[in-house]
Amino acid sequence: MILEKRSYSPRPGKLEAFIELQYRTGFPKSPISEQRILYCTALSGPIDQVVHFWGYDDLDDWQSRYGELHTSERVQKYFRIVRPNFFEQHYEFFTPAPIEELSPLFGGETPWASGDPPVAELTADPDLVVETRTLSLQPGSIPDFWEACRAPQIASAMASSGELIGVFQSLMGIQHQILQLTWYRDLAHVVAARQQRAEDAVWRAFEESIGSMVMWQESQLLAPMPIPQLAPLFHTPARS
Repeated sequence: MILEKRSYSPRPGKLEAFIELQYRTGFPKSPISEQRILYCTALSGPIDQVVHFWGYDDLDDWQSRYGELHTSERVQKYFRIVRPNFFEQHYEFFTPAPIEELSPLFGGETPWASGDPPVAELTADPDLVVETRTLSLQPGSIPDFWEACRAPQIASAMASSGELIGVFQSLMGIQHQILQLTWYRDLAHVVAARQQRAEDAVWRAFEESIGSMVMWQESQLLAPMPIPQLAPLFHTPARS
C-alpha cells in the first residue's frame, strides 16, 4: 500500500468556491473515487490549505487509475473549473512504517479502504482534528530511526499521543521524511496529549535517542471536511 498526500493552496477567498463546487458536481464515481481516504482544511500552517489523502496498491495502480481519469471529458471539465481557484498544488507518496504497532490501519495485507467502517464519527465528534507530524531525517538515518522505534515501549508511547492513524516513510517527494497521522477529539485533546508526551520519561528518552538524526520537524493541524464523500475515514459509508 502507498499513501498519497496532496496539498492544494487556494487563492484568497476561493476555499468556499472549491467546497461548493464539490456539491455541484455531485461526487460522481471515477477511477480514483474509491481510493479517497480523507479531505481536510488546514487549521494551522498555510492559510485555507486543502490537504487530502489517498490510498493505492502501488505506484502502478496510481498511474493506471490516473491514466483513466485523464481520458474523461467530464473530469477534464471539472479540472478546468477548479484549477483557477488554486495557485499551488503539491503531492508526496509514503509507505507504511515497517512496524506493526505504528501501522494499525494501513500496514497489513488488507489496509483500510473507502467503504470500510470509519475510525471515528465526525457527527459524534464535530470538533475532531487530525495532526500531521513530519520529521526530516539525516540521509541514511531512517534504518536507525525505525530501530529506535522498536525499543521497548517506544511504539506504544508514540501511539498514545492520540488515536494513531499511521506512521509512514517518504517514497516520493522530499526524501528521508517520516509522517505521523493522529486524530484527536478536539483541540483541548491535542494540548493534553502534548503535555502528557512532554512528561513521559519513555518519550523523552526516545527523543534524546533520535535527536542527532532529525534535521527539522513540524506539525500541522487539520479539520476533516464535514462531507461524507470526501472524508470516509470519519463517516459511516452510505448504504447502497
